[in-house]
Amino acid sequence: MHKVVAAKSKSRNTPFQDKDLVEFALKVTQRDAKTGEVRAVRCQFCSFCGREEILGQKRQREQTTNDKIWESFRKEYYRKHHSEQHSTRWEEYKSLSNAEKEAYFTDKTQYKDTIPNHFGRPNTHIIFSIGSSIVEKVIGDMFFHPDNHGGITQKRALNLFTSNADGDRYTVTIKNPLQFHLVVEYLGKGLSFRQVEEVFLITKRLTGIASLRSY
Repeated sequence: MHKVVAAKSKSRNTPFQDKDLVEFALKVTQRDAKTGEVRAVRCQFCSFCGREEILGQKRQREQTTNDKIWESFRKEYYRKHHSEQHSTRWEEYKSLSNAEKEAYFTDKTQYKDTIPNHFGRPNTHIIFSIGSSIVEKVIGDMFFHPDNHGGITQKRALNLFTSNADGDRYTVTIKNPLQFHLVVEYLGKGLSFRQVEEVFLITKRLTGIASLRSY
C-alpha cells in the first residue's frame, strides 16, 4: 500500500519542463514563493483564441469558456486538451518552427477582451461533423448537374470536406464564424443568395468589421 501511494504522489508532482511552454503553447500562472518552481500553467489557445465549436457531435457536458489551467504537468494532458478543444489551431501550431511558435501570440488580444466574446459568438473556427452519405450523395451528386460531375467546381466543393479514419463521416471547418452566422441568419429571413451577398457587403461597409471578409 505504501508503494502505491508513493507512486501516485510522484505522478502528481511531476516537475514542469520549461521547454513545454513553447511546445504546448502554455503560460506560467503560479510559482512557488520560496523555490520559484512552477505550480500552474494556462492554455494560451484558450486565452487568445477561445475554444472551437464542434457541431454534429454530442458532448458529454456543456463546453466551458474558462481558460484551461494545469497543476499536473503531463504532456498527454496538454495534447488531449488541444486536440479536443483547439484541434484546428493545434494542428497549425504543431507545423510551425520554434521561432514561429514563440511569436504566435505576440500582439494578439486576449479572447475575453474581444467583441465576439461579449456578444456570445466564438472568434475561432466552427467544425461540422457530417455523415458521409450526405456529403457524397447530396452535395457531391445531387447538388451538381450531371454535366458538371468531375469538374473543377465540384472538386473544389468536395475538397472542403475531410474524411475521418473510418470513412463514415466528414468534417468541414468554417474559418470565419461571424460571416457564417450572418449569412445563415439572412437566408433564414427569406433572402435569396444574391440578396444575401448584397446585404452582407452593405453590413461589411457600414460596420467596418475587418473580420467580415467577402469570400
